[in-house]
Amino acid sequence: MPLLAPNGSWLQPPQRFPSRNPAMLAIVAQVQDVVLIALRILVRAPLLFVGSLIMAVATSPQLALILLILDPFVIGLLVWAVRRSRPLYAELQRRLDRLNTVIQENLAQVKEKRVQRTHPKE
Repeated sequence: MPLLAPNGSWLQPPQRFPSRNPAMLAIVAQVQDVVLIALRILVRAPLLFVGSLIMAVATSPQLALILLILDPFVIGLLVWAVRRSRPLYAELQRRLDRLNTVIQENLAQVKEKRVQRTHPKE
């Protein structure tokens, strides 16, 4: 989306990637999106947590005390879930990589067969 510069001309956004290879563009775009989403979550979550505690104490100190007591258990549950899911995710990625390799090999064979069919040996 173009923006208006201070001098009144329209600024065009910079090109996202210098490469012209579409496959590399897609991979780089995905990596950038993942990093931006992770940063957004890592910044927002602690701020929301602290802000919600402040609002809870301001509105109802008795209920905020219960919230403060339960927070370590919730955090512990989150840490446990992350530690439990990390090896599962690594295994999933390994299997997806293997599947991707097999599919690429099959596609290469299909392309080779197509070339052999359209250009028979003389």
